[in-house]
Amino acid sequence: MGTAYNLRKCFEEALEYKYKKENSNGYFRKDFGMENMLKVLNKEIPIHVHAHRSDDICTAIRIAKEYEINMVIVHGTDAISIIDYLAENKYPIILGPSMNPRGKQECWNKTFETAKYLSDNKIKFCITADHDVTPIYYLVDYARMCVKNGLDELEALKAITKYPAEILGIQDKKGDIKKGLDADLVFWTDHPFSNYTRVKNVFVRGNKLV
Repeated sequence: MGTAYNLRKCFEEALEYKYKKENSNGYFRKDFGMENMLKVLNKEIPIHVHAHRSDDICTAIRIAKEYEINMVIVHGTDAISIIDYLAENKYPIILGPSMNPRGKQECWNKTFETAKYLSDNKIKFCITADHDVTPIYYLVDYARMCVKNGLDELEALKAITKYPAEILGIQDKKGDIKKGLDADLVFWTDHPFSNYTRVKNVFVRGNKLV
């Protein structure tokens, strides 16, 4: 409740700041924090809300709808419990990490099956390792475990390549293999989800590093 109050308070202050800025007839002192909040209110950037529990996710969605803003839900651990509600309100989800212990109440319902439910209900999501909570090199393992728990293999690959770029709004630079993008590529000795695969080559912006 306190977090929801502070979030609404911040948006109300940003609306007041916007009004003063638009109606200023002379010098106006900028507040750079509020300038960033204006980008959220004007839908230039989404707000990222860290939420594990289903009730917190629902609260975040209510606030996003209340202020008509774009939002990305980060973690979404308990999303599987409210999948119908999420299907009605399709905010993107950065899912994970899913391998660390259920050390707090927010993570009790953590499961690799969540990815399948999100995919089946056409909810845009990507998979995160939440580095350095768990190291980034486990990301492929997370995608592999999601496949083992029912996620389509191609969707799992997209969830660590194409979909993250789309959710971050950088799909014009990364996330796909096509002309004009940054050409960040990894070549493997076998299927990326194989336990026996090894990285063969790495290219960053078309430059071979390995």
